[in-house]
Amino acid sequence: MAEPTVLVADDELGVRQSIARALQREGFRVVPAEDGQAAWDAMQKKKVDLAVLDLNMPRMDGLELTRKIRDDA
Repeated sequence: MAEPTVLVADDELGVRQSIARALQREGFRVVPAEDGQAAWDAMQKKKVDLAVLDLNMPRMDGLELTRKIRDDA
């Protein structure tokens, strides 16, 4: 069975790495992204099962990204 994939989007590297390590220890595959736009781009290339998003990020914040995800067919 494939590991669930979690997108982790946060503009602070240390936060992103800490969350990623914790998730990886629990058996998740992690796709990191440095901001909302990078997260959106990654989601166009890879299927993710869950997204952990920072609300305040450059280029596209977590709320805008959530709206895009919800609106995407």
